[in-house]
Amino acid sequence: NFIKAINFLNSKEIYVIRMGAKKCPVVEYNHEKFFDYANSGLRSELLDIYLGSNCLFSLGTSTGFDGIPISGRRPAVITNCVPLGYFPSWTSKQLIIFKHHLNSKTKKKINMKSIIENGLSMNLDGKEFTHKGVELEENNENEILDVTIEMYERLNNTWIDKKNEKSLKKKFLEIFPSQIVDRGNKKLHGKMLSKIGYDFLSKNQYFLEKNNLF
Repeated sequence: NFIKAINFLNSKEIYVIRMGAKKCPVVEYNHEKFFDYANSGLRSELLDIYLGSNCLFSLGTSTGFDGIPISGRRPAVITNCVPLGYFPSWTSKQLIIFKHHLNSKTKKKINMKSIIENGLSMNLDGKEFTHKGVELEENNENEILDVTIEMYERLNNTWIDKKNEKSLKKKFLEIFPSQIVDRGNKKLHGKMLSKIGYDFLSKNQYFLEKNNLF
């Protein structure tokens, strides 16, 4: 699902380095500006930190490595973010898009309000989604491409603000439980600085509906 985004970046003369700490599936993609570092035999923890701290931006799935570029104050695109309540909101250098939640029986996509009201916005146990009749669907290649292009344009100061961009963010913030606390009763969010991918919100209007769609 990342190949379209990789190809876009390569077409802009940007080198893409595929990270990974353990044996990873080989990416079926070849380009002089793409390097499968994870499978190169050159990987080290020191080099992980160097690359993550000096990249133009990271593009990933919030599975751990993103912590390195974020700690190094590098921009980050985080795809497939789940659960909703834990999304990293503390830096304006991040762009986030979420996994889709589907009703297991009807396959209908479930909006954010319903996810929250059914106790799944803080769920860290995959079995609980199944128990409540919910399937998680990964972001597709076009969604990942869209948010990658947005990051590229924002970094190059070519992003043109859209007429409904502010209203979509307002709708998101009206629904999102910004006062939510973790299991230790610690508040997870202060000022909501991170951006949600514009195309993700614009093309998935169901996500911001206020009726319970469960």
